[in-house]
This record gives sequence, C-alpha cells and structure tokens, in this order.
Amino acid sequence: MTSGAPLIGITADVSPASARLVKKAKDSTVFVAERYLAAIKRAGAVPVVLAPCATTSAVRRLLSVLNGLVLGGGDFD
Repeated sequence: MTSGAPLIGITADVSPASARLVKKAKDSTVFVAERYLAAIKRAGAVPVVLAPCATTSAVRRLLSVLNGLVLGGGDFD
C-alpha cells in the first residue's frame, strides 16, 4: 500500500462481557472480523476500524477524513 492509499473506515461490532470466551473479563470487546480488513487491504486501501462514537460531531469528523465506509455485519440498531 502506498502512502496515498485511500482510508476506508469499517464499523466495529461490540460483544458484551457476558458473551466473552474468557469469563474473567469484565469489559465488552470491540472487534472487526479479519475478512473485512483483508478485503480492504487487497483492494489497495488502508482499513480504519471505527469504534462506536457517542456524538454526531465525532462521527462527522471521522467521515470527513475517510475515503469510504464499510458497514460490517453485526447487531446494529
């Protein structure tokens, strides 16, 4: 990938702490399936994992620097 490669945001999914394989963990996990990252890289772009944002201004700021957006599979409301 070159330094001028497009930045492609990909939404992350959240797994509640109760669903974790490691029962000792108290925090939820934010994740993206590797297949999404690999596909973006194969297309010559740079994947940018987007954690859930609480504010509209944060979302707008992120979108202003990205060249594209992938809405990954998951449980979205």
